[in-house]
Formats: sequence, C-alpha cells, structure tokens
Amino acid sequence: MNSTAAHSYSAVPFMFIVAPSGSTNPAIALGSPSSRWPTSIVVGSVAFDTVETPFGKAEKVLGGSASFFSIAASFFTRVHLVGVVGSDFGAKELAAFDGRPIDLEGLEKQDGLTFHWQGKYSYDLNSRDT
Repeated sequence: MNSTAAHSYSAVPFMFIVAPSGSTNPAIALGSPSSRWPTSIVVGSVAFDTVETPFGKAEKVLGGSASFFSIAASFFTRVHLVGVVGSDFGAKELAAFDGRPIDLEGLEKQDGLTFHWQGKYSYDLNSRDT
C-alpha cells in the first residue's frame, strides 16, 4: 500500500444534539419532530452544486453538507441551521427547507456570491474532476 496516496475529504457539518427539557436521554423516536424532541444545531456549508455525468447535468442546484444534513435530520429532530450564503441565494433555494422543522435564523446572507461546487463524473461515476 502506498502511504503517500492522496486523499480526498468532504466538508462535514458540526452537529450538536440538545436533550429535551427535563430529559437526560437525547434518544429520538420515529415520527414527526415535536417540541419534546431533541434539537440539532448544524454549522456547515450551504451552497450551489453543478453536477455533470454522462447521463445528464444539474446546474446550480441546492448543495452543501449543512443543507443535506438539515433536510435528512429534519425527519427525526428539529434542526437549527447555521451557515452563510451570498446575495444570489433566493426564495427558490430556501423553498427546499419549507415545511420542515428547520430554523433558518442562523442562515446569514452576505454580499457576494454563494459558494458553488462543480463536478464532472466519468462514465463509471467513480472518478470526477472538480
């Protein structure tokens, strides 16, 4: 094994689980999130992704590890999302969070452009150029 092989790492959001008031167990039961459930706080990237494969291309769609985590976690807990987006991040992108127990108070909009990741995948989908 070559110990000098290059590694690729993705951004991973930070998550904190806060137990419900009066509880010492942050365990989560299945069902819809309620005020008695723990709360997750996620700090990470909220971005645009452009993904191209030999089978199609999706341009400037919602991306970012904090976005993906928040939507997935919202099936099990209330989520407070903390991140930064640019002035080009609008209502269309925010609609992905609508109807979910995701608090966007910590999502700050700054002047400038939102981070934009781009990747082009090969036919086997195992290798990519970013």
